[in-house]
Amino acid sequence: MDQALGQFNSWLTLAGILGSAVVCLTLGVTGIIWPRMWSKSHVSSLGWVVVLVALLLLANEASSAVPEHAGLLVMLGAQVTFLLTVAGLYQRGQNAPAFRSAALTVLTLVAGVANLTLLVAQLEEPPGPVDRKHYELVPVKERIFENGRAVAEVSTDQGSPVNLYTCEEPMDWLAAEAANVEAEFINKVIRVEPANSRYNCHGWTFTGGRYHIRGNDAWKILQENGYYEVTDPQPGDVIAYWTHDKTLTHTGIVKFTDGQGLVVIESKWDLMGRYLHAPEVQPYSELFTYFRTDRGSNLLKGLDNSSASSD
Repeated sequence: MDQALGQFNSWLTLAGILGSAVVCLTLGVTGIIWPRMWSKSHVSSLGWVVVLVALLLLANEASSAVPEHAGLLVMLGAQVTFLLTVAGLYQRGQNAPAFRSAALTVLTLVAGVANLTLLVAQLEEPPGPVDRKHYELVPVKERIFENGRAVAEVSTDQGSPVNLYTCEEPMDWLAAEAANVEAEFINKVIRVEPANSRYNCHGWTFTGGRYHIRGNDAWKILQENGYYEVTDPQPGDVIAYWTHDKTLTHTGIVKFTDGQGLVVIESKWDLMGRYLHAPEVQPYSELFTYFRTDRGSNLLKGLDNSSASSD
């Protein structure tokens, strides 16, 4: 419902910009061909209103390109500026027909071209992954853990149970979403496996890519399977990504290091694909830590090691 409403509002806004551009350009071109049009009081009044609406719409939409914390101030500042400018020109044009005609012709043409340019820019803007992640990806992930089929016959080395989840829900939109995500990291990652909902990042790290594992269970595994923090990553080590409040948000496996600073990670990006990437090249966090265990494998107890592929 929220997504549909958001899409409706977006298309309504685009329609408003298009309508504003068409009306402004029509009035402006007509004003060039027939300047006496502006001598009619009702036409000139309409012109001032159309110009004001077009400029306010332009200010409102253009502010979206400004960082969120400054967007409101920019919008308000632009709106006040446009209001004062149009009011001043209107006042001066009351007793100067020639000035009024020239001002309205120029203003309608400028407002029309500006709105048309804004419309073209918005239509050419590629769809980002953020909206789909917000409306579809996050709810899907929650359904996997809340309604998915749990397999509970595994544990940490200290005996704490770890719930594993499977997901058989068809997600035809994943490929398109993955393409959007990969576009942000073009030439920076190598895709090993396409997008799928069979397992998540922790499931890749600790089950060889067969199940989903919750973040709190992944943290439990790091605590109870003999992991210790290291600063010299080696193939087979686990990399853990953290939020600023120290919440585990992503894990992966070190696949290669040259001992001189080059480190290659292989990790599954939520329901997206599995990628080879540098530690800092991912959409999760700039905070990460390397962990190593001497138990010989990252796989949980109770898994069939013969079919695993993470080590």
